[in-house]
Amino acid sequence: MPTLLANKYKINSVLTKENIKREDYFEKKFNGVNIRKIMDRSDTIFANIIPILKADNKGKLSDEDIDSICKNYQLLVDKSDAALKGLATPFPTPAQLTNTKKAIKQSVELAKEIGLSITPKWHILAVHCFPQHERLVEEGWGGLFIVDESFIEKSHQAGVALERQLRGLRMFRQKHFAGAKMAHRAANP
Repeated sequence: MPTLLANKYKINSVLTKENIKREDYFEKKFNGVNIRKIMDRSDTIFANIIPILKADNKGKLSDEDIDSICKNYQLLVDKSDAALKGLATPFPTPAQLTNTKKAIKQSVELAKEIGLSITPKWHILAVHCFPQHERLVEEGWGGLFIVDESFIEKSHQAGVALERQLRGLRMFRQKHFAGAKMAHRAANP
């Protein structure tokens, strides 16, 4: 366990050098800005993390295994980056649409191959976002870039605030009814 903790601090120091940090207000996780930085600088980040993992390995994995695992994760980061950038491209060409669809498919397949859980975000990206993006392009709207994401962030923040207010309630039913009551009061003052 001490090696794991030491590795975490060493890896965090690599990220800190790239001006990437875990946000206190974001439960010590990376926010969207920091995720974009990780995606943009994946070559440098993985190049600096691999030696840390190899140095503290203690013979559990071969250097080739560490290289292979890190290569797959870096490829996942790079494919995800390509997918998200493709979805944000205004008025993409048919070739760009094809590349975006391929990047989404490859990132989801790679995540499964690595053994990562396919979260709702992956599902939404693969099954819902691209078809909507494609339809908006075909209809002349230019793609998903026209959709203002501030409403999503506002909804997310409202959900986080509600969760904080209800965190003392342990039973799902109590939480559900209290949340519904609060939402009703907010909508009907």
